[in-house]
This record gives sequence, C-alpha cells and structure tokens, in this order.
Amino acid sequence: MIVTCASVPLKVHGVMRPQDDTYLRDAWIAVHHVANGTPEHEALFWAWERVNTLCSNEPEEAFALILAVLAHDRSDRILANLAAGPLEDVLTCLIA
Repeated sequence: MIVTCASVPLKVHGVMRPQDDTYLRDAWIAVHHVANGTPEHEALFWAWERVNTLCSNEPEEAFALILAVLAHDRSDRILANLAAGPLEDVLTCLIA
C-alpha cells in the first residue's frame, strides 16, 4: 500500500497524535512519495527529522519503525530511502 500525503494528517503545532508509531510511519512514507520542495513535502518533513533523531538517540525504536515501514510499503522508492537512510544510520549506531 502506498500512502499519499492526502491520507496522512499533517503535524499540527509540533505535536503528534496519540498513535504516534502509525502516524510517524505513515508520514515518513508519505514524505518520500511527494516531490521535494512542494508544500506537501515541507509539511511532512518533520517525519524525516523525527526518524533521523530516533536513529541517533533510540536505535532500537528506530529499527522497530523500519520494520513497520517495510511491512506497510515495499515500493522501490521506500526501500531505497530506508536503506540509504534509517537502516544505515541504525546499523552504524548499533555497531559503534
């Protein structure tokens, strides 16, 4: 299933909804399916930032999110972004 920006409520005032894991997963997927520089991309970019922070500060939680993303969307675009982003960062953090 490919998640589109229209199907992901945008973050409001820096606060995520109570079901943060699903919300973050869906927003991270959506930010990679919209074009860079668009209003949709800018509105969803917080998800990229949050996952980047998770990889550095909470690698186990980030790895769980990576698995959740894989279970939800295995498109080439998402696989490439996971491999060159969160997965690489988590592995680097766990090995260090």
